[in-house]
Amino acid sequence: MKKNCEKGTIIARHSGDVMVLAWKDAKIVSMISTFHDNSTYTGTRAGEECEKPICVKDYNTTMGGIDLKDQKLSMYPMERKRGLKWYIKMFKRLLNTCVHNAYILYKDSHNKRYDEKNIMTHREFRYQIAVSLKMRYMPPAPVRSLISRSELRLDRTKNHMPIRGDILCCQMCLLKYAIRSRTVIQCSVCKVGLCVLKTIVSLSIIQ
Repeated sequence: MKKNCEKGTIIARHSGDVMVLAWKDAKIVSMISTFHDNSTYTGTRAGEECEKPICVKDYNTTMGGIDLKDQKLSMYPMERKRGLKWYIKMFKRLLNTCVHNAYILYKDSHNKRYDEKNIMTHREFRYQIAVSLKMRYMPPAPVRSLISRSELRLDRTKNHMPIRGDILCCQMCLLKYAIRSRTVIQCSVCKVGLCVLKTIVSLSIIQ
């Protein structure tokens, strides 16, 4: 919408259930809603009748709750970083609002069954969400044994050869000399680090 358009101008666009509306009052008012359409009602401005969007009327009626929501979210400013694209800021704002709404539903469902002491705070609720997402999507760290299993070392059918791999602690130096040395050479079967190539076969057949 252009800034010099006439007062009372309404422009709305729809995409599925989403409606985006711009209305020229003293300034341009932009709104997005999944509940309203571009319907209007006859209101007054400066004593004169004029057409106003119904979504603006509903916003003005319930804006106290919106101000309270903004106050709650101000403690968790996910979108405060400067330089972000507008759609990144919008996504973070919507995500932050979804978490806030989820906490309200959590409190409402638990107030009837639990004492207030057993209900998580807003901060604890967000922490539990972060932990749950981390545990669900982060792969567990691989656990590497210090010494290869006996059945692997005794298996003569496998070709125990030195290969280059991750930096590991040399097990021969650790077990025989009590020295911690780092190496990138390991047994291709046992996956045990060794700093001396000639000891790889020896370590692989130790019982």
